Amino acid sequence: YSTRPRGVSFINQEPDEIILLFLRRHFITNLPWILSLVVLGLLPPLIYLISFLTPVFSLPAGLAIILTAFYYLIIIGYAYGNFISWFYNIGIITHKRIIDLDSSNILAHNSATSMFGEIVDVKFTQKGLLQSFFNYGDIHIQTEALHANFIFLAAPNPAEVVDMISDLRIATHTHGGGR
Repeated sequence: YSTRPRGVSFINQEPDEIILLFLRRHFITNLPWILSLVVLGLLPPLIYLISFLTPVFSLPAGLAIILTAFYYLIIIGYAYGNFISWFYNIGIITHKRIIDLDSSNILAHNSATSMFGEIVDVKFTQKGLLQSFFNYGDIHIQTEALHANFIFLAAPNPAEVVDMISDLRIATHTHGGGR
């Protein structure tokens, strides 16, 4: 969450277009996969310690090293995929439009744009203690029937974002940018 970020730009940004808000899922949503990585990362040393103390099952040293390296490569891939998903799924709000940029992996990107005049409704939901305590929630932006609807998942400060979008939508309608 960053208001009027410096050094941020995007493809197809118009020269006079000002980025008002840069959104990314709240960082706290990364804790489950980070904690699972810590636990998974500690498993091989724990298994080696147990197998050293109780030699019921043993592998040749070379095979154990190869299996451990392969195991950690899988963990690194899991971490990388989760980080990419968090880092590159962003929402951008300019004074002219809303842009939703999604990446499911390195090779798959999706971009959706909507002008404020096309927005029909904006609302947010916060469910549970965690979302209320850390002030994040899902922002739902409904556009006209021909256009895709937007959902910014686990966005920080959802009430402020909805207020900003609503104000920009009203300003667009008032100044003739709408219908």
